[in-house]
Amino acid sequence: MKKVYVLTLVVLLLGSTRVFSQSKGNIHWSFRFAPGLNVATVKDPDPTPSGVHYVADGLTTKEGNVGGVSLGANLEYFVNENFAFTPGLWFTTKNIFIRNRDGGYSGASKYNLVYLQVPLIGKYYTQEIIDNLKLVFAFGPTLDFKLSENVNGGDGAHYWNLAKNEFWDDPSRGRNGDNRPQSLFNPFDLGLFFSAGADYALTDKISLYAGLSLNKGLVNMIHPNLKFNDPFRTKVNSSVKIRSNIIALDFGVKF
Repeated sequence: MKKVYVLTLVVLLLGSTRVFSQSKGNIHWSFRFAPGLNVATVKDPDPTPSGVHYVADGLTTKEGNVGGVSLGANLEYFVNENFAFTPGLWFTTKNIFIRNRDGGYSGASKYNLVYLQVPLIGKYYTQEIIDNLKLVFAFGPTLDFKLSENVNGGDGAHYWNLAKNEFWDDPSRGRNGDNRPQSLFNPFDLGLFFSAGADYALTDKISLYAGLSLNKGLVNMIHPNLKFNDPFRTKVNSSVKIRSNIIALDFGVKF
């Protein structure tokens, strides 16, 4: 299924390139490198220990912000001198670090996730503020498809063992409501992307870009089908809500 996602998106992007190339618009390719930090939000409204109410699972909080990177390419289709529609393909990490406190227990886990992002962004270029230098502002949605998920080290927060049904390693939390391994994280995220920066023209055809961006996730990262092993098979994402917020330094080159 992941290969189908990638192939379909590549075909659509190449198809859009052909369509745009037949128009009168001005087309450029740009490449993006963006090291960043996932300042995720973690909400768990019920801190009740599992010994009192199983599905509460104690209190889950963010342990820290985690670094990552985004790499990719964009097609920039200029509808006029100042505005460009910019679809693309980005490979982006969304790593999170959480802690679970349940009664007298406390443990943390780092989870590493990789997404294929499809940005559908509008860019606005100002007039030159000094020779060869323009300000650039961008805004638009990103469609994010998960490619992989892994636990980095031990699963102190229990959620990986819960999702993978690894009850032999984790008797207290290693069993989910469906009694079978499944994904811990949602296969899809929808984001909003904001950025501001500067574009410096080296030549008539090549320019360099630097700026700051925010990619705000709108969807709970916990898989919607993951359930606690309680009589009601309560969904985990009804208790724990995690959303990504990636702040990044953006660097790029445009041809």
